[in-house]
Amino acid sequence: MPFFSVVIPLYNKASWIGATLDSVLGQSFQDFELLVINNGSTDGSEQVVESYQDNRIRLFHQENGGVSRARNAGILEAKAHFIAFLDADDLWAPAFLEQLHQLIQQYPEATAYGCQYAFRQKYTDIPPHQPLLSGEKMQLIDNYFDQVAAGDMLLTASSVCIPKKWFTKVGLFPEGERIGEDQDMWARLALAGPLAFHGSCAAYYRQEVGGMATAARPEAQLWPFVERLLHKLRSGRIPQNLEPSVRRYAVRQLLGQASQLVLDGQQKAAGVLLAIPEARSGGKRFLYWKFVNQLPAFLLFFIKKRHG
Repeated sequence: MPFFSVVIPLYNKASWIGATLDSVLGQSFQDFELLVINNGSTDGSEQVVESYQDNRIRLFHQENGGVSRARNAGILEAKAHFIAFLDADDLWAPAFLEQLHQLIQQYPEATAYGCQYAFRQKYTDIPPHQPLLSGEKMQLIDNYFDQVAAGDMLLTASSVCIPKKWFTKVGLFPEGERIGEDQDMWARLALAGPLAFHGSCAAYYRQEVGGMATAARPEAQLWPFVERLLHKLRSGRIPQNLEPSVRRYAVRQLLGQASQLVLDGQQKAAGVLLAIPEARSGGKRFLYWKFVNQLPAFLLFFIKKRHG
């Protein structure tokens, strides 16, 4: 049995998957299997995978059904107790799995393990904004929601490892959702227990590639993972010590979606989100987008330019 199962969902990334596979095969920690779930690619991506002669690579094929379906297929096929995820156009530094292994040895009680990542752009790498994160190299994070309510995500789908046993307790990735299926998983794990985090950057989210979430217009309906969190808050299903930070995080996501809708010209849909009672706890940010959403089109044009 390998120590890690590495799961890569693959859909039309023929130009990128080779570098991604190389970054896995070049790990300093070599006790792993590599599962590539070809999610109905039409550009020959699977042929790139087939060209690799390494018996640790297992290639599976399925009809296109979204990234969560591919990840879930990998989870079910995984042999190892610890499952690491990597998108088909992202990269790992050689020490990534070694750092995860260190975290697992140090914090066996954690529900998930993550390493620091960076946004890789064409000419530079940009670190995420995480103002509350401790500078310690390895740490156990008891309140994940405090961190993500104040800054960028601690975990991404290319910088995380989850013990397989936790999927039987919190469930698999939600399928059929275009936005936030990964954030839904991190939230469920964080509600179940602490997360372990390694502060050394070892994963790279390649923003120059682009993807579905960046190419499509913003959703008009409230993102399902936010709606589920709000429902848990309203029904008293959030632990009392986490309730304030979960609320801040959910409201931040709600207002973030509303702002995208405003800038996209979907004022009516934005107004529906801004009318959700919890939105008012967003303070100045709520008031700002409430005001901007009522501006005439010519003034909104200049606001949109300001926000890029």
